[in-house]
Amino acid sequence: MNQEEIEKLAYLRGLEIAERKDLINQTFDLKHLKSIHTYLFQDSQTERVAGSFRPVREDVHSKNRNETYSVRKPFYYEPLPNESKVDSIIKQANENLGQTQSPKKKIEILSNLYADLDYQHPFVEGNSRTIRTFLEHIAQNHGIELDWRSTAQNKDEFYRARDFEIAKRNNEINPTNDIEAYMLEEAKRYNTQDYIAT
Repeated sequence: MNQEEIEKLAYLRGLEIAERKDLINQTFDLKHLKSIHTYLFQDSQTERVAGSFRPVREDVHSKNRNETYSVRKPFYYEPLPNESKVDSIIKQANENLGQTQSPKKKIEILSNLYADLDYQHPFVEGNSRTIRTFLEHIAQNHGIELDWRSTAQNKDEFYRARDFEIAKRNNEINPTNDIEAYMLEEAKRYNTQDYIAT
């Protein structure tokens, strides 16, 4: 099975998850996140092991760099995702969501959860669609409906917001390099929260 076929099947599996809530046991935890990835990529027989975290330390950086910036600088994810760390991130977000009734605060928490999980980048491939689906489930559980259509319409802005969040988690907010300063300033103009919630 080639990459295009895998992507097509994963897309169709995503539609199945959206249409049938019973396909994924919604426990809103690490197991839930892995279950989504397992379902999406159950047809893959490649290195993209469904539901498994990246097994080895590697330099993984955000994609779509050429379309997003005129200056080239990769923003790196966590070299080796840590299951305990991801589990802790999810538990803390759920706890915080349960302590507020403010929709604005909930959106802020969800935005940070997206950024934290994206930075961990736990899977070999399919992180974005897995995280988006996971956040939809968590958000719905707390009375928030997410609308991802604006990310499709404003991809460059979304990538800038994402890269700024990655840079924050890499402690690159006070760069000494002029190129880094330029890119961070450009990325900072966009807010991740504007692109994940209605």
